[in-house]
Amino acid sequence: MDKSQRNRRILTRDDLMFFLAMDRAAYELSNQSLRKRLQEKFHLGNTMLGYWFLKKNRKLEYWANNSYRSPFHHMIYELKALRYMFLERRYGVNIPVNVIGPGARFWHFGQGTIIINDSASIGMGFAASANCIVGQANDGVPEIGDFVEMSVGSEILGGVAIPDDVVVGAGALVIKTVEDRGSVMGGVPAKVLSHHVLDEHERRKRAVLTELAKW
Repeated sequence: MDKSQRNRRILTRDDLMFFLAMDRAAYELSNQSLRKRLQEKFHLGNTMLGYWFLKKNRKLEYWANNSYRSPFHHMIYELKALRYMFLERRYGVNIPVNVIGPGARFWHFGQGTIIINDSASIGMGFAASANCIVGQANDGVPEIGDFVEMSVGSEILGGVAIPDDVVVGAGALVIKTVEDRGSVMGGVPAKVLSHHVLDEHERRKRAVLTELAKW
């Protein structure tokens, strides 16, 4: 996978459109029924609420990275940052900008906290459920590859490296580097349980890569 796409940040309007399209693909929102389109428009349900919040994150990243351009840009950034902080407090999350790659998805958003350290590095296709933490420990922060998925209540702590396609099971605590891509991790501390990735994970990955090919 093109490393420039993996590490791409939202600096221009084109970057913003790219991220929004990739995130939409991760939520598998193409070919929707009328009910699904209405849910997306009015961010109904926890799935659409997570998508709505992620759009706020992406737009804030654009303004954060362009706040230096003029007093107007800086003012807009400050207003949007204030609004975003209010939303983080309302939903009990801490999801910084300039950290998460394109094609992300939040499961069960608003039903539990999501905390992500602002110095962490997270690749394309990241997914996290309620009560997940990507945090600092022993002066280190995680470096997470592409298409990593965190199940309910899982944590990744410290200066560990997580390769592509790893699934962290519910309640698992990862405090050591995972060696093999495609590992399914579970337990406290987490260990490799299998290398069988669920069909749902693969379907979401295909949707994101299909959208990536268009860019």
